[in-house]
Amino acid sequence: MTGNSPRQASVSSLRMHILPRKHNTVLDATIVARSPLPVTKSVDFFRNAIGGELVEGARMLLSGSPGGGKSRVATQLCLELGREEISTLTLLTEESPGQLKRRAMQLSADWPTSEATSAMSRMHADSNLYDINSLPEFLMRQVLTQGAMYNGVRLIVLDSIQGHGLAAGATKSYAKVLEFARLCEENRIATLMLCHVTKRGDIAGPKSLEHSVDISMILRRAMRYSLLGVRKNRYGAVQLKPMPLRINSVTTRLEPAPHCEPRPAMARTYAGAGTGVLEMQAVVAIPGDGKRGLPVLRYVGGGAVGGRRRGGGPAGARRPTVAAAAEPGAGQAGRRPR
Repeated sequence: MTGNSPRQASVSSLRMHILPRKHNTVLDATIVARSPLPVTKSVDFFRNAIGGELVEGARMLLSGSPGGGKSRVATQLCLELGREEISTLTLLTEESPGQLKRRAMQLSADWPTSEATSAMSRMHADSNLYDINSLPEFLMRQVLTQGAMYNGVRLIVLDSIQGHGLAAGATKSYAKVLEFARLCEENRIATLMLCHVTKRGDIAGPKSLEHSVDISMILRRAMRYSLLGVRKNRYGAVQLKPMPLRINSVTTRLEPAPHCEPRPAMARTYAGAGTGVLEMQAVVAIPGDGKRGLPVLRYVGGGAVGGRRRGGGPAGARRPTVAAAAEPGAGQAGRRPR
């Protein structure tokens, strides 16, 4: 009996179906053009951190401990977009719309009244999201449907992901958050999701949360400063060196701090005959991630006039103590350098 077996015929048929007529290359891929959202100079620090432009559909994650300024950054961004006649929506899971309004009024306290009113009229707020699992449904019903209450917004802030006590192991709930962000991206709506951190400073939730976003930022406190770092950025370079920000004493807006670079200092004194010149060097800098805010101080030592005794210092001389840290009023008195 001649002819191909049924198995050979099926394999041949399968090969005919899977062999493409042409190879798929990068040149065949389609680039989806995304327009940048206008961000004014008052939040230049945010624009610089994310790579220069806030583009449509960007998925952003901002993590930090309580009181670090996450909600303040989000409100500043919404106000500035409102000033450019762009509507935003803030989904509140931890506070009321009244608290958001109070913060927005304070942040825009030095604006002309008509300008502040116009900006806040484009800031929508909703605190009726009782379950984080309903995020995709809420988006489809209240935002993406033509004529819906929030149809036309171009930025959605989720404040915050863990507002309802979401546990780190609730993978199905976090999958709904990622589905929500993906649907926003497909419809060219930028998302800024605020996230808690653990006691160790890690992002709360599964690793897939950070892997699935375009930009991952972390905001932490360092004495009177807030340090903004970018751990992941698909649109630009990461910020390995955190950006120091300070709170404006009048409007409470976050703005770049003037003290950004380490400053060295040196002091010399004459300790009398037999001891000679004593020298002490110190450098004060913004502390790194997870480090304490203490200056680096080095005792050089003393020697007789003319430099005959140097290096070890006089016999019985005590090592100098640290009198204050980098920020006035936040010193660690009596700390000895290591």
